[in-house]
Amino acid sequence: MAEYIKQEVPDMQGTGETRVSYRLKRGHHYTGSEFMAEVRRANPHLSAEVKSAVDLMCAQLARLMAQGDSVTIDGLGTFSATLGMKRGKEVDTFEEGAPRRNATSLCIDGVNFRPDKELVKVTDQWCTLTRGKTRRLHRVKTTPEQRLEMAKKYLRTHPFMSVRDYMYLTKLSHTSAAAELVGFREDPATGITFTGLGTHKLYVLRQEGRE
Repeated sequence: MAEYIKQEVPDMQGTGETRVSYRLKRGHHYTGSEFMAEVRRANPHLSAEVKSAVDLMCAQLARLMAQGDSVTIDGLGTFSATLGMKRGKEVDTFEEGAPRRNATSLCIDGVNFRPDKELVKVTDQWCTLTRGKTRRLHRVKTTPEQRLEMAKKYLRTHPFMSVRDYMYLTKLSHTSAAAELVGFREDPATGITFTGLGTHKLYVLRQEGRE
């Protein structure tokens, strides 16, 4: 039996409507050895060699995905690798004069998995739900105008402000804080702009002549 949690979703479209999503409450996390024990419990005739077969499958998945291939395993799903920047490397941009990246700056940073429809169907058939907690969003009592003044006051005594700093000041979530700062930057009248690239953007007071 699994518990579900009903939670309020941030209104990113500005419609004023309260949206709801549902998610499963996390239960026990099975280690590889625990999972294999469950497999053998379901079929006691399976030998310990089943783990070797899984290890071999994982190794071949990695080899094929490293070539840029995707792999579909019937009843399980489709796997493909994703690219990202190596630690310490900034994301490339199309801006003139920005640093250019090559293959040495990139790495495989994740694996996309799209489950087989049959796996989803069987999981649903096994699932028996019971109601869990309801979680509402924490709502800030300040207006965007008040938060803008808070940001400018902070920047008068600090050389720069990160998204995390703005979160601490305003009590906004990371997503809302980042989106609001982008809005400030795009409106010259706010007096706020940014410096840096990619995930290393820092917000500063706009100086005359600075875009």
